[in-house]
Amino acid sequence: MRVSPVYRNPDGTWPKVPEGHKVGDRYVAARSNGGSVQWKRLYRSLELKSEEEVLVFLVAHEAFHYLRKTRQVEGRHGEIEVDAFAARMLEQYHHEPNIGTPPTHSRR
Repeated sequence: MRVSPVYRNPDGTWPKVPEGHKVGDRYVAARSNGGSVQWKRLYRSLELKSEEEVLVFLVAHEAFHYLRKTRQVEGRHGEIEVDAFAARMLEQYHHEPNIGTPPTHSRR
């Protein structure tokens, strides 16, 4: 999962990478004042323990793309926000795993 990046400090040092996170590529963007900002992409592992969890995460991930594109939800349309939304939906699924399951009806 992509998570918020770490930004280089003004003194040139880098903040400590949070535990459990992996560092990706480094990026540089020029600023209009002649300076620049540098950041490193961060990733965090997310263990999905069943096919149901994979499905919840995948559908929520893609649903956010649609909801954001159609302006039904606020925020940026980036993978960090998309994955965060999917992770929240997965957490909700953990608390209410039968939330989308139709009730069973007994046959007579």
